[in-house]
Amino acid sequence: MSDFLSRVFGINSDYNLSVYEAQQEQDYDSDLESQFLDPQRAAQPSVAVEVGATAMGDSTGDYAMSESFDPPHQSIHMSHIKPKAKPKPRRKRKVRQTAVNISDNERALYLWANVTNMDQFLCDVYWYYKDKGVTNIVLSRLVDLAILVFLISLTSFLRWGIDYSVLSEGRPHTLADIVIAQWHMPGWAKVLWTGFIAYVGLRLIQLYMDWFKLRELRNFYRMLAISDDELLTISWPVVVEKLAALKNYNQLTSNVPLTAHDIANRIMRVENYLVALISRNVIDVAPRFMTRTLEWNIKLCINQFMFLTTTDGNKLDERVLKEYNRNLLADQLRKRFKMAALINLALCPFLVSYFVLLNFFKYFNEYKSNPGSIVGLRQYTPYAEWLLRDYNELPHFFERRLYQSMAPANRYINQFPRGFLVLNAMTLVNFISGAITAVLVLLGLVYDNEEFSFWSLELSEGRSALFWISVLGTVWAVTATSLGKDDAGEQPVYDPEAALQYVAQYTHYLPHRWQGRLHTQEVKNEFCQLYNLKIIVIAWEILSIVVSPILLWFRLSAQSGAIVDFFRDYSVHVDHLGYICYYAMYNFDDDGKARRAATGDDKMMKSYMYFVDQYRPEHQAPAAPPAAPSNAGATPVATGRSRAAPVDSLYSSYTVHYDFDDADPNAATTAAAPAPGAPSGVLGMINQFYKHSR
Repeated sequence: MSDFLSRVFGINSDYNLSVYEAQQEQDYDSDLESQFLDPQRAAQPSVAVEVGATAMGDSTGDYAMSESFDPPHQSIHMSHIKPKAKPKPRRKRKVRQTAVNISDNERALYLWANVTNMDQFLCDVYWYYKDKGVTNIVLSRLVDLAILVFLISLTSFLRWGIDYSVLSEGRPHTLADIVIAQWHMPGWAKVLWTGFIAYVGLRLIQLYMDWFKLRELRNFYRMLAISDDELLTISWPVVVEKLAALKNYNQLTSNVPLTAHDIANRIMRVENYLVALISRNVIDVAPRFMTRTLEWNIKLCINQFMFLTTTDGNKLDERVLKEYNRNLLADQLRKRFKMAALINLALCPFLVSYFVLLNFFKYFNEYKSNPGSIVGLRQYTPYAEWLLRDYNELPHFFERRLYQSMAPANRYINQFPRGFLVLNAMTLVNFISGAITAVLVLLGLVYDNEEFSFWSLELSEGRSALFWISVLGTVWAVTATSLGKDDAGEQPVYDPEAALQYVAQYTHYLPHRWQGRLHTQEVKNEFCQLYNLKIIVIAWEILSIVVSPILLWFRLSAQSGAIVDFFRDYSVHVDHLGYICYYAMYNFDDDGKARRAATGDDKMMKSYMYFVDQYRPEHQAPAAPPAAPSNAGATPVATGRSRAAPVDSLYSSYTVHYDFDDADPNAATTAAAPAPGAPSGVLGMINQFYKHSR
């Protein structure tokens, strides 16, 4: 057969023969398929004509050729023509699908290589690090939901499930006597419960959907050789270093820098604007009214209006950069503030009830065991948290810095006497309450037995000894905390100026208006507005729910134009980053220095110094900044950045004397650049660094 094909068709190899036979088989399958698809053709007979090989000039074998045709009017009766049997339809071969097992590292690397929204991905990576892994994130969310469900359920039961009239009868009762067997809620409460159940269901669905993202983030950290247990102790700069090592595996970062400064700018893109808005007094609200509730409303109104959520990340709406859009955008922002005011006004009764009950159940046990922990302790207010925060400072760095400043801040406040009358009166009350409490407790331990209960002894009408022990013990604890007695009998050193300057080492806040008055009561009172009593912060938080609608409708809506102007004037474009806040670029050129001198702010310099100190010299320092933003009304120009050498001379062990933030009001509004080599220490190294960068 191969010789026949070789002479007739020029096929001279076994491979060509197999190809020819495969082609014949394919033609046969096509003819068979057409017969099944065409019923008329299928009804016609098919014959196979055997032709002798000698007719084709081949004497070695026979070649069978199949032919389908329409028969003539008469039937063909030939002995050498035999009908071919109808073949059975061939079954189609199934394609076997082989499952490919991809390792977690390969999957994580694929995820990194295909990231398009780098802002969102880096935010997810950071918050996974801050919340210490998938287990803690899931458990904390479930606990939050459980607390919320328990709080609403307990409140409903206390409101409609207990017969309080039985308690006033004056005779002993059991729990079954005061609990209503089949208690019912009114219709409006059932409607609220239906909405609450729907909200909890949505939160659970969201947690289920987030579980897949958290699992991918866990694989990503494992690819970085960081386990969830290691997240408890590893530092963020180490994570940044491992992220920078992967820059060549992503098309968005392969040809651009991926430094600690770039990562911080992406994570803090929105927060940097809020820090600047409050630091520059663009959002001008009294510190006591700047609470979590108002902060949440400001974020809701400004962030979702100024920034567009795209596949590439949170991008600044470029309409803001056009001055002719100023009035239109200001009017739209003003309407958003007023709409938020109406929503807060409608939800005010429910929010007040919720926050009162939440804080009551949260702090009651703590207050009962240690009354001074609520009454005497202080904390930074929400306004202070935005005012004291540096640019590009991630939350965990900021929280650690504030925590380190609390002990020096308490020592500074205790430097000031409370007045001789108040101090001596508190000392007297503290001694008397402590003495009476000690006597009552001692008598109870001696005389309380099965026959006589000293704790139930009525010392006054309707008030037992146990009640007075609780009251007097609380008075003693509060006065003892307020007196601020030092431990181990140490004699305090009274130097308010040195104490406040030491606090500024952590807060990075020392305004020029305090110069020469650090020892005065006025400065102390102004500082206490930032570092206030915890119970006062809680009280203002609850009161702000009522005040926030008024502030949103009148105060903040009137500042809409100034907010739009700030976003236009202080937004700069950086290659591979997009539009970011000008202050986050750490621009120290001459024009920027003149602007800082005119506005009286040195916050940007201190932010840079702290940023370099936190990320250590082995990490990439911020590259050279772009040009300063243009004056008001001008559109920022897109600029690039050049790579700079790392700063290897700044260590966390250096001591910085924090001078006053503000420039001297009597000084000139412009400042010349220092001569090369003139300044020494940290500032000199920073100047040399930027000289090298330019």
